[in-house]
Amino acid sequence: MSNRADVPTTRRKARGKQWRTRRFEAHKGVCVICKHAIDVPKDRWIAEHIIPLGLGGKDEDENIGPAHETCAAAKTKLDIAAITKAKNVKAKYIGAKQARARPISSPGFPKPPKTPKPVTKASLPFKAFYESRSPNYEQSAEGSE
Repeated sequence: MSNRADVPTTRRKARGKQWRTRRFEAHKGVCVICKHAIDVPKDRWIAEHIIPLGLGGKDEDENIGPAHETCAAAKTKLDIAAITKAKNVKAKYIGAKQARARPISSPGFPKPPKTPKPVTKASLPFKAFYESRSPNYEQSAEGSE
């Protein structure tokens, strides 16, 4: 029985231009990711593992096909996330990943006393505020003159 947490990685083999040409021709020049034709003079392409090596894919011809560089970059980004998750699950399963330590609980440092903000003209409320609150505001202002 295979455990999903057990994800081995496979080493890549060295390959040349002739091998890349054979892989391209075997897939009839179609991207293995988006299934669109690869226009060779215009589009850049790479040999992409259909099932990533980090997720247990084999480094065999059946698992490799041509892919647009842009398609491969998007797939690789998703593959890296999946590989990281698989490795974390495996590490937890075999006990290699330690549990997180509890944070230290302490009262902390004493806080300095708060100093009052200086009163500035900008921090004072508007005249309209006082007028709306006090019906006698204008009378008291006129009487003080």
